[in-house]
Amino acid sequence: MAKLLIIEDEPRMVGGLRDNFEYEGYEVITAEDGSEGLKRALSEVPDLILLDVMLPKISGLDVCLDLKAKRPSVPIIMLTARCQVSDRVVGLELGADDYVTKPFSISELSARVKALLRRVRSDPKHTRTDGSLCQPKSDPNIPTARAKTKPFLNRSRSFRSLIGSRIDRFDLSAGRNNIRVPRESNGLDSLFAQTPPLIETDDGTLIGQQLGHYRILSRIGRGGMGVVYMALDERLHRRVALKKLNMQSLASKTPRNLLLEEARNASFLNHPSICTIYDIAEVGNEVYMVMELVDGQPLSRLIGKSGLPAKDVVHYGIQIADALVHAHAYGVIHRDLKSLNIIIRRDGLVKVLEFGLSARVGNDAIDAVTRSLCLQNDCCVVVGTIPYLAPEALKGQRPNARSDIWSFGVLLYELVTGQLPFQGETVFSLSAAILHQSPAPLPPRAPSKLRDVVERCLSKDANQRYQRFDEVAEQMRMIEQLA
Repeated sequence: MAKLLIIEDEPRMVGGLRDNFEYEGYEVITAEDGSEGLKRALSEVPDLILLDVMLPKISGLDVCLDLKAKRPSVPIIMLTARCQVSDRVVGLELGADDYVTKPFSISELSARVKALLRRVRSDPKHTRTDGSLCQPKSDPNIPTARAKTKPFLNRSRSFRSLIGSRIDRFDLSAGRNNIRVPRESNGLDSLFAQTPPLIETDDGTLIGQQLGHYRILSRIGRGGMGVVYMALDERLHRRVALKKLNMQSLASKTPRNLLLEEARNASFLNHPSICTIYDIAEVGNEVYMVMELVDGQPLSRLIGKSGLPAKDVVHYGIQIADALVHAHAYGVIHRDLKSLNIIIRRDGLVKVLEFGLSARVGNDAIDAVTRSLCLQNDCCVVVGTIPYLAPEALKGQRPNARSDIWSFGVLLYELVTGQLPFQGETVFSLSAAILHQSPAPLPPRAPSKLRDVVERCLSKDANQRYQRFDEVAEQMRMIEQLA
């Protein structure tokens, strides 16, 4: 029985990989940071190591460098969420035997593990002159012969200084050049393509039906963008949330394709306070999204009529801000940030939902004045929930990072007071309030610094707001320190 060492800091990833490989008969040991992983690799002597690149304490590249110096015969498959060809070349130059980019198909990874173990057993010296295994099938840009790759690294330096932290690798202004390219197929799409369209039962649900390797167990709820089910991932033996998107409101091909592109971009996000998107599939005319199943309550249910204590507002606000910092670093704008889209887990961890799936309100739901504002800018839909919309979004301008900052200000105001800052009995009056009125002052019990943050987030002029979410997160942490 082969022994695998998984060095990965993402608990969900570790759990899924461990369950799968133990089911296949492997002995699995794990480590959650580079320091622990290096110690276990030297003491446990695994047959193969799955090594994440971005790790706490010691980076995966440093771990690979040390391991290949001390135990050169141990094969290593590196895992990363980054798609940079240069990163793969760095890993292979250090002696890694294969390189897999997240998100990946577990069946493909399992096949690579088996192939690499067979190769090592047939070649005890573990020579790798042909480089055939080192080249992922989907990327012809990786050099196929490591022996011909020109050395370009100073192996005595720390690779942590080379790659930096996750956040340093991205421009937090979320500019146009920051948008990530939608991922290629991860091997599951072909399975979904062969799945016949699902048919609702007499009670109007999909309970008991099969979508690829997902078996639908129960219905969780229904919203404007579709119906959410609990499903069992029979491949990784975990429960997931499966959302059947309401595509009837997107009869036009353009907004439909835009929705799919946004969902694929959002699938790159990997943050503790963001609900992870595992997959998205088209079956016939229907679109299904597979997401992390979060056990908790919507923040909207916890607020109450008089709001939350200031310490809870700051505690939740920091986590929400951190999630938006991460999303904006990847060029993903939420566009529908609101208390209903935030789940508070039982352990107090915040989960922000619906990245890339902002609710779309069609022209028939907007009165004549608001509709004309959109049409002046050749916009056919308004994206988001109106009480949280920034003034520029109501005017039909394209949402950006500062629009999310406005919505965050609305959310903070709601958390403190239990009320929305702008009121109106009709869409027209509500839109007019957002565009022209100032909200009532926050109560004295709110810290003065928190009042300053809310006031700046709710500036009508986008140029007067915070320009980046990391500025907001920094201010929220300062408030926490002063409390």
